[in-house]
Amino acid sequence: MNEHLIAIEKRRDIRIKNLSLSSDPSHRITGGIYARGSENLVFERLHLSDFRWQGILLHTCKQVDLGHCQLQDCSTERMGHWGGHIRSRYLKESQIHDNRIVGRTGGGYGYKASGHEAVRIHNNFIDIKSGFGNESAHENEYGCEIDHNWNNRCYSIPKG
Repeated sequence: MNEHLIAIEKRRDIRIKNLSLSSDPSHRITGGIYARGSENLVFERLHLSDFRWQGILLHTCKQVDLGHCQLQDCSTERMGHWGGHIRSRYLKESQIHDNRIVGRTGGGYGYKASGHEAVRIHNNFIDIKSGFGNESAHENEYGCEIDHNWNNRCYSIPKG
């Protein structure tokens, strides 16, 4: 949670719209937005750039609508690992849609996730230099729908 510009924990009914967040490219901080244990969150028309680990991290959240956002160079490198421009764990009843993710610095993932239940990932544009466009490699997914995305890198979903 430290080193994020915005931290949301155990909250409900929050909307963040029309906001730009960035860190200094010469000293990138961990991330832009961190949300944990919260529900009914809306993130719309955000612009996030130049973070080290992720632009947006959603952990154990429910009913999230993250759409029409732009993320650029938000998943560079941290001790040989990458977090994902958007990173979610144990997300439920949510949608990630109509986002533009571009990564030209370091490796990185466009969208990195695990443990979804009833989540739809659709109409996103993901153009990254290396790594995975989408990765969901660690926990099983239940009712996760990925459709109508443009992606220049591969999907990694080894557990159904």
